[in-house]
Amino acid sequence: MLIGAGWAAPAIMMSQAVPAFAASFDACAPAGTLFDTEAQGRLLGGNLLGIDLDAIAQVVPANAIELASSPESSQTNVSPLSVQLLSSVLLNLNGLGNVLSDVLAFAAPADTGALAQYAYAHEEPGLVEAAALVGYTHGASGAVSDSSGAINFESLKAEAPQLATLSLKAILENLTGPGVAELLAQIADLDLIIGAVGGYARLDSLCQTPDLMTEVERDYVIAYLKLVVKAELIVAGLLQGVIQAIQTITIDTQALTALIGQLLGPIGHLLGTLLNQTLTVKLTVDAASLTAEPIPATQPAGLQIDFNTGELTLDLETLLGGAYDGQLSTLLNNQPPNSQLFVDIPIPGSGVTDIVRGWVIDSLIPRLLDAVYLKVTLGSVSGLLATGLLLEGTLRQFLEGTATATLRVLGAPILGFDALINGLLGGVGQFVLDAITNLLAPAGALNAVFDVLNALLGNVFQVLTNVVAIILNEQWETPQSAAYDANNPKVQTPRYHEAALNVRALGVLNVLDLKLGTGYAGHHTQR
Repeated sequence: MLIGAGWAAPAIMMSQAVPAFAASFDACAPAGTLFDTEAQGRLLGGNLLGIDLDAIAQVVPANAIELASSPESSQTNVSPLSVQLLSSVLLNLNGLGNVLSDVLAFAAPADTGALAQYAYAHEEPGLVEAAALVGYTHGASGAVSDSSGAINFESLKAEAPQLATLSLKAILENLTGPGVAELLAQIADLDLIIGAVGGYARLDSLCQTPDLMTEVERDYVIAYLKLVVKAELIVAGLLQGVIQAIQTITIDTQALTALIGQLLGPIGHLLGTLLNQTLTVKLTVDAASLTAEPIPATQPAGLQIDFNTGELTLDLETLLGGAYDGQLSTLLNNQPPNSQLFVDIPIPGSGVTDIVRGWVIDSLIPRLLDAVYLKVTLGSVSGLLATGLLLEGTLRQFLEGTATATLRVLGAPILGFDALINGLLGGVGQFVLDAITNLLAPAGALNAVFDVLNALLGNVFQVLTNVVAIILNEQWETPQSAAYDANNPKVQTPRYHEAALNVRALGVLNVLDLKLGTGYAGHHTQR
């Protein structure tokens, strides 16, 4: 597997040449024995809401079978899928005639990169007296080349291409299990966004029992996986709770007055009775600024919240400990066969609470720096003999020393103390930021607001652990139907399968057993 630096070059390349080794048939068949070879590439397979996707005409795979009747020693079949045809497939969803795209919507081919199904079957008889023969098969599908079956991404887009969106909510409405009812009551939608995938299987032996290390090759690639949870009421409640709590936050005015006196110490003799006057602090939150973009504004992020749409987006690569950078996911790829997300690859640390805490600290607080407007008044700066101090600006402007500051004693402005004023602004800004941070802390006043978000995410992960499984690099075998022995001279290899991604309902596969990016090689059957 050769992982390129970007999407413009192939990410994975596999040789199409004849294998460097030849399989000896002394152990499994007499010299000169001929075999039928077979391979298949199928982008979409399995079962969805009781519909056998393998039997749908619009999901025809690419098959290559090298038979005794074939004049050539190799057969190649490429079968691209039509998204338009796929979208018209009818499903019996809740007793209604829904189309497949209501549950599984594919991206347009232009956004997906190469979208093909590829199969290749080859047999080279060789010399009978040499008792040797070369034969191999190769099945691949997904983001693969339609000329070689090599997995690759040739999209020139800056972001990784998207393959499909799976409506998990539509699936869960047909399931029961831990957390399902609770989750359905909290959400309007739950979608799994699937980046481009590719998988292949290759068998380089005609023997009955090939060496899995040297004669069977299976691999896969997944660009990314994201969960999009639509829960408008919970997201709206979170926004309202944050704004209300900040605007009604209790500031320790005595401590802040003491801080101001300390920072203005060198000019304190000019202030007279200023520090004995009443200090007021007013915080307002600009909701438009806070919600102008999702928080954080850009991916990758373990958790992204869009207050305008009521959606939470979870990037599973980042969430589970990787760092998706728009290229190949390092965490989702190179996993052992049959790796289940949230089980074999668990959420690190303390789980849900760490995810929410990370979002608050890394994303929400930085956004609040520009959304929170602060006005600090000590005494008065208006009137004929006014003595007072007025500081106002965004919290970021305070911290950077660029907020507006007005200082008057007996009506006269006090000038020439810019350095002291800048230090004062920074000190007051940090004082207020600390108060907001304490408000957002696990034991702060907003704890109850975040508990609702924690419960939602907890139900999502519970369902994806115990009810719906997301499997990476799924591998399995179909056993040979005959065995070579003295009484039965027929020899047949097993069939070796690879699926880049399998999303299935645990225990009820007739509802969901979706396989994407699959290929198989074999059976190789003695003629």
